[in-house]
Amino acid sequence: MVFLNTFCFSYASIDGNLKTDSLANTSSDSLLIEEEDSPLMFAKNQPHFKECSGIETNLERDQCTKALINEKIVANFTVPNFKKGKKINGIIHVQFVVTKYGTINNVRIIKGINKKLNKEAIRVIKELPKMIPGRNLNKNVSVMYTIPIRIQL
Repeated sequence: MVFLNTFCFSYASIDGNLKTDSLANTSSDSLLIEEEDSPLMFAKNQPHFKECSGIETNLERDQCTKALINEKIVANFTVPNFKKGKKINGIIHVQFVVTKYGTINNVRIIKGINKKLNKEAIRVIKELPKMIPGRNLNKNVSVMYTIPIRIQL
């Protein structure tokens, strides 16, 4: 029996590289570069799917997007073949960036289970459809996500 469940989104960086909009003691040129090149942990308007665009509040739109991401992961995740009777339980933590253009980029495993399942998690995240980018201070911004994918085989 295969049980695949995604849950609980986090916008905190596992490796501690928190980037924010305000940086002390920097020139305006370096601040501009920092804003454009570094993904934020959150934005005033988080990235979302077109299907969620009609929702007025940021919270509800974010919940809609999280639900659709979960649906797409569960629908597209293919469990690799393992030896019969082999039990695998655990959580794969996947980190990715929704760029200021709405594309999925920089997909990586923060904590994995095994090579086959980790590779499949990366594949499924890379196949997520283009999103409407996050916005902060009236500009499109890149936003980093970290999501856990629970596997029970």
